[in-house]
Amino acid sequence: MGCTSTSYNSPAKIVNFERASKNLYRSGQLTTSNQWWYVANVLGVKKDIKLNYPKEGSDNIATNFGITIIEVPMPPSGIMDWYKGPGSNAYFYVISEIKESLDKEEVVLVHCSHGQDRTGIVIGGAKVILLGWNKEVAWEDMREHHYHTIFVGLNKFWNKYVK
Repeated sequence: MGCTSTSYNSPAKIVNFERASKNLYRSGQLTTSNQWWYVANVLGVKKDIKLNYPKEGSDNIATNFGITIIEVPMPPSGIMDWYKGPGSNAYFYVISEIKESLDKEEVVLVHCSHGQDRTGIVIGGAKVILLGWNKEVAWEDMREHHYHTIFVGLNKFWNKYVK
């Protein structure tokens, strides 16, 4: 809702799709079409971490493919929420869910509506906290994946909690 630019990085035209690490993928909201979830299934996705709000799209079809849905809606849900950031409990819960999947060598997909801002801060944090990336390198990677620095709340959260 809050972002307008899109990037199609996959053969199936999944918005802002990327393989962030061996078993970690990121994207924008997959549609309710079986096609998108079929691709996720073929990639071996076992867990879908949905960061956007229910009004921004449904992931219910994922269960048809045996994919577990973890819903953790995080702000911002639009440009008017530019000053809001995620709560630290929700954020670190998501990081722990990613860690659990990676420890089990299960494939996990993290997404919000456009795969840019909420997804960016989660994937960036996972790269620093779980994968040992340098924070500045992770920040530049977020920017390359269309993270918008206008979201002051996300930036403050990044600076305060991601270490």
